[in-house]
Amino acid sequence: MSNLDYIYNWIENNLTKILQIYIKERCEKGDGLLFIVGKKKEVKIDIYFNSFENINVDLVTKVKELNYTKSKAYFLCFDSENPNENSLIQKELVENINN
Repeated sequence: MSNLDYIYNWIENNLTKILQIYIKERCEKGDGLLFIVGKKKEVKIDIYFNSFENINVDLVTKVKELNYTKSKAYFLCFDSENPNENSLIQKELVENINN
């Protein structure tokens, strides 16, 4: 299992809760990105939200290149041991919240 596979599995197993957190944070803080940081050695995952105004401009540009829309949630996933190996994920909100 790669450093990101366990994070992907965790996201799929907890998707509804993660999307609810994303919506709540975006309503409170404005448009932004949910960071999902794995710590594989500790078998731990931390999540936090940052608004676009507090995120590196290059990362915001990458999100916007995905045709940013409020109908989707955006996550940046990485393992704390190797943050350069990361993945930007987008998930439909309506489709997943209703399931």
